[in-house]
Amino acid sequence: MTEASAHSKLKPKLELKWKRILRVMTNGDVNRFEAESHGDHCLNSTVSEIGRDHAVSIDWLWEEVSAMGGRATARVKRYWVARDDENMAHARSLLGESSQSLTATA
Repeated sequence: MTEASAHSKLKPKLELKWKRILRVMTNGDVNRFEAESHGDHCLNSTVSEIGRDHAVSIDWLWEEVSAMGGRATARVKRYWVARDDENMAHARSLLGESSQSLTATA
């Protein structure tokens, strides 16, 4: 066994950034500051990629959040996967999830 193959067996494979963010938006919503904790430092580009390259519809709205320790506010977008059944099923299939969980709660 080579050193590279031994290393790859020990190191867990990270989920792609667009999939991490899609998972967050499928289960809830996120803004650019919250996305930092998921390893995304440019959320608007990731959202654009998900829509453009993976054909998932994303809804958003503007919100104001506290900034600079509460001394100011910043206007940011909050994003989530559009909740229509077909779009949600497509998003879940991209994540390798069953759409059964969506229909079981409806």
